[in-house]
Amino acid sequence: MVVSVWGAPRDRTEARRQMDAMAGAGFGNPGVEPPTAAGLVGRSAYFVRLTVDGRTSTKVRGVFDRRDTLSGREVWSAALPLEIRRTTPRGSGERLVIGRVSTTAQEVTCTWDDATTTKAYRPAPGTGIAGDFEDLIRPADGSPSDWFVCLGPEGRTFRAAAVTK
Repeated sequence: MVVSVWGAPRDRTEARRQMDAMAGAGFGNPGVEPPTAAGLVGRSAYFVRLTVDGRTSTKVRGVFDRRDTLSGREVWSAALPLEIRRTTPRGSGERLVIGRVSTTAQEVTCTWDDATTTKAYRPAPGTGIAGDFEDLIRPADGSPSDWFVCLGPEGRTFRAAAVTK
């Protein structure tokens, strides 16, 4: 998984160039409303790309501004199937959770439909930030919040995420 954050453009000209660059990089529109350069001014865009079996897909996209900085135990999350397809069969299980938490969060607990849990922690000091995000909380360049990933057991569906430390 790779999180790409694009800084907030200051005006429509800069926003138009940035939207063109996003499209050229294969990201497309980050989901701003209105879906024009004016909707991006003053807002940062993010894209989360997932690679499974050598195939990559943008799974989560959106925008945030300075007011969207998370604090304390606030959490934002999105659940999705752990596969790269254009369509996903019903009941396939949303067992991959991607989310944002405050930079002070030390642990996130994801709960699945059978009441089992997965915990995401910060990596041990000195381990760096390169590598897989699985079950870890990590910063993403340009993001005011940190990001986490929880991977649930096969066949399970996501129920909730909470900052637990």
